[in-house]
Amino acid sequence: LDPVSMAGFKADQVANFDPVAVEGFGRGHMTKMDFDALAAFRLDQVVHLDHEAKQGIGDTVPEFGDFDMDVRKEFIDEDARRLGGVGSFEELAAKFGGPPPSPEELAELGWDKAFDGIEFEPVDGSDIPEGIQDEAMQKALEAFGFGGTPSTN
Repeated sequence: LDPVSMAGFKADQVANFDPVAVEGFGRGHMTKMDFDALAAFRLDQVVHLDHEAKQGIGDTVPEFGDFDMDVRKEFIDEDARRLGGVGSFEELAAKFGGPPPSPEELAELGWDKAFDGIEFEPVDGSDIPEGIQDEAMQKALEAFGFGGTPSTN
């Protein structure tokens, strides 16, 4: 297929691509596709994509939130997952206002490992870098379940 023709494919059509047929797609094919069509790729298709084609998807997609969790994991090598997964950080942070999520809940959210052994330490106002506004600091503390107003010097 000519890479320019890829712009015409819709999500329901991409879902019907034969997994072996996508082996011929390159970076140029992926960069011509629309976001909804790219998000329709299934895991069995993505594992057949060339490395350059996967990079083309990364060139096009600003955020992978609409992609299937297993597809996200295929795009991001396990060693590169700095937080241990490919889930939404916002959804993960929201879980730390109460009891920590179970390993099953973490897996559902797209995180591979439990946060065993990680202790969140109280924030001392002297550790807060200069220039962070009180409202922004309050929101950051609340996101991590610390609440309260930080003491400042």
